[in-house]
Amino acid sequence: MKRYWPVFTLVAALGCLYFAGRSLHSVTSVKLFQNIAPGTVFYSEDPSNLRLSLFKKAEGLEALVKGLGTDLEKASRLRAWAAGMKWAKNYPDPYPPWDALTLLDWIRSGKTGGHCGQRGIVFGQACQALGIPVRYADLAAKDNAGGHFTVEVYIKELGKWIVMDPTFNYSFKEKDKFLSGREVHERLVGGTAGGVRLEPVQGPAETRAQLGLYYYYRYYLRNNFLSEPAVINSIAHDEGGVEISFEEKRLHLDDTFTRDKAFRSSHASGLARDFDWQYRDLGIVPAHGYMRTLLIDSKNPAARRCLISVNGSEIAARLPFQVKLAAGRANTVVVTDPGKTFGTIITLKPLW
Repeated sequence: MKRYWPVFTLVAALGCLYFAGRSLHSVTSVKLFQNIAPGTVFYSEDPSNLRLSLFKKAEGLEALVKGLGTDLEKASRLRAWAAGMKWAKNYPDPYPPWDALTLLDWIRSGKTGGHCGQRGIVFGQACQALGIPVRYADLAAKDNAGGHFTVEVYIKELGKWIVMDPTFNYSFKEKDKFLSGREVHERLVGGTAGGVRLEPVQGPAETRAQLGLYYYYRYYLRNNFLSEPAVINSIAHDEGGVEISFEEKRLHLDDTFTRDKAFRSSHASGLARDFDWQYRDLGIVPAHGYMRTLLIDSKNPAARRCLISVNGSEIAARLPFQVKLAAGRANTVVVTDPGKTFGTIITLKPLW
């Protein structure tokens, strides 16, 4: 019988390891969300995403904005940095993924080129790496010939989204007020753009050309293209050339000027509030590593009271809070403000 003890011991050890592994979990994704309107949600990348951290370190972004105090100053410095990059090729062929680390590697090695889309992703993810919210936007002139890809940045000290174009290195100002993409469109189609200027200041011809791009305007309903890569389709035409199309989860500005035109998306609205909403974040910091319980805390002192849903079962809580995880299965933890307008989705999986 004694000779079987090693076997029994091994089996027992493996059994303990198996059941321990089923009770241990690790975080697989963190996604921020904000309800914009019924049926319309904006999703944001986890600010602690590993790719953002690697990008920040590789490009020395913290040193780049050292000494700057406001998000406006930091975003302006990052915009000028992205606009000033010298790329040998202007056209992205093959089309790179929306990942600034990979994208810059491809461009710098000569594998592909870059234009407005690539500068937009580099600038946008640089802002995200420093905790500054962004959203990406498509533009087109009235004749809808071609188009442009740009970025809007949420400036906390201004409490609003503003255009920051990293291809041409400008924002829009009207007197002392920075403008959002929707506001630029409104001035253009309403014939009231006479007081709008580019910042840094540029000539009248360039100002008119950039204003004209805002006849059609839509923004992407997410910026988490690192954790959930963008859907990019290449369509070859019989007469030659390739058309690049992207996912349809975008909200386009639908008014009497743009209605029933070709520049359509999955979502449409003519309401200013669906474009100029205030970005809000609970500042959730989930623990990482292997765990049986998930400690949830917040960097935002005003976000201590919240609702926590664990696999569909909801409770009111005060942070920090310890969540017990269900063994042997994937877990989904959703933390929201009491009004359920914004929050964080955390998914975890068992060790095996």
